[in-house]
Amino acid sequence: MLFACTSIGSQASHTTSNTFQFDKFYAVSRDIVPGSFFFLEGSRNAIGDDALEVLLHEPGLCLPLAELLEVAGPELLMGKKNADEMLFWTNEEFKVFIEAMESRPVGYTVFMVMYYTGLRVGELLALTPEDIDFDRHIISVNKNYQRLNGKEYIYPPKTEKGYRDVVMPQSLETCIRVYMDSIFGLQPTDRIFPYDKSYMGRQMKYGCEKAGIQKIRVHGVRHTHASLLIDMGCTPLLVAERLGHEKVQTTLDTYAHLYPNKQNEVAAQLNEFMVNDDGYEKNV
Repeated sequence: MLFACTSIGSQASHTTSNTFQFDKFYAVSRDIVPGSFFFLEGSRNAIGDDALEVLLHEPGLCLPLAELLEVAGPELLMGKKNADEMLFWTNEEFKVFIEAMESRPVGYTVFMVMYYTGLRVGELLALTPEDIDFDRHIISVNKNYQRLNGKEYIYPPKTEKGYRDVVMPQSLETCIRVYMDSIFGLQPTDRIFPYDKSYMGRQMKYGCEKAGIQKIRVHGVRHTHASLLIDMGCTPLLVAERLGHEKVQTTLDTYAHLYPNKQNEVAAQLNEFMVNDDGYEKNV
């Protein structure tokens, strides 16, 4: 995604793979009229890809920093230090959390979906009944939802890899089916979760406080899913496909520190390989 930047009294800072840094300047692209998006002078923040994607699809949208903070919350707009942090739960912590959410069917279901699929928040909130195939046991990811400046936007994934079919475990299928059956008059193209990210944040806060566990960002549940896959022994390629990463390198750059050191395991396997069928170690 390419952006041209016009500075205001100072040079625009560089961009990173996951966030775009701004320092007293207007973000401009071929799809956005100059000055249509701006930050308050003197601020230095990073805005997530999702918000910028909305701007690309809505030329002329004007959104001050203070207003963005109000409607999007800290998950889309954060300092670089926080953007670089990755907090997630252990499997035990999630179990405690999800038990605390049982009295809230919506919150329970959305976090079950995120934990067992790794969907991005925008992908989750864009789901419709047409995207759930119980016969094939898949969730079809093909769009994103965003609410900005009081308006709702549905837009396509940013990359081809973002389009994907995520296989559901049976227990998650049951959870989703029960939730959907409880919604009166649900139509095939209706959003299953007609809420926004601020609602998700409130549900997260409630569950963490009730469960007495550390509060993480809602996006951290996606990281928790990735951690779960790695603990299960899934390869980086499989993790990348499930998360919708454009490149496996993105997965490695993000989660390399979670992959265990396999040197001792490799040595043990090589030692076993050097033993013949009778259990006698070959001379080397």
